[in-house]
This record gives sequence, C-alpha cells and structure tokens, in this order.
Amino acid sequence: IKGNYYPENIFEYYSLQENILTTKNMGETLAIQYSDELIQLFEVKRAQNRNVTYIGKINLVNCNILFGDEIKWSFEEILAMTVVGKNKLNVYLENQVFQIKGDVRFSALKYMHVYYHYMNLKKAGQKNVSSEFLGL
Repeated sequence: IKGNYYPENIFEYYSLQENILTTKNMGETLAIQYSDELIQLFEVKRAQNRNVTYIGKINLVNCNILFGDEIKWSFEEILAMTVVGKNKLNVYLENQVFQIKGDVRFSALKYMHVYYHYMNLKKAGQKNVSSEFLGL
C-alpha cells in the first residue's frame, strides 16, 4: 500500500500487518527493516519504577533491535514482547524488562508482529506451533 492509509479498526490493521509480514522473505536475515525517531527506552525495575536507559532512534535490522550504537538485542535473546497501551512495547530479556515508548506515530504492534512472526517461522515444524500467531 502506498501513500497514507488509515485502517478503520484494529481488525483491519491486524489483517494488514499479517498480510505484510506473511508475504516478506523472512529467511536467515529479516528482510523487513523499521526505524522510528523520538524513542525512550526504560528499564523497568518494579511496578511503577522505571529508569531511562536511552533516548533517540530505534532500528529493527536483520533480526536485531538497535538503539543507536549503544544497545543491541537479537531476537534470540528476547523472551517475549507485549504491547502496553497505544505506543508502548515491553520487551522481556533473561533477567530484565524494558519498556520502549514512542511518540504518537510509533507503532509498538509492528515490532511485536515482526518478532513473533520470525520466532514462529524459526520454530516451524515443531509440534503445536503455528506460524500465523503474531503476538495478539
């Protein structure tokens, strides 16, 4: 889809994301690349306690999430992702939880969709694993 397209509801948005992801080549390196500006990265310590870790640009490239030159997470070290609200994404690592918060144009859902689609394709062929689940 070219130009500005605004889905009318969450089902339409989800279907659009699913179509984009399932038609991309997800081989050894992720063919999808995203980036967003004005990102805040917080390390979540306890219920309401967050420490700012990074402010700047986020990039998703070759199965890695990058925050400038400072922080890099491969999909392999991420245990799970959840969308919190409209523009926040929680990322769960081995012993840490991080929250990515963007401005109103940031779509946490697209990052989560790419992560779960890649991980499901990686697990393809295993018993009871569907490559269609995108994290919702």
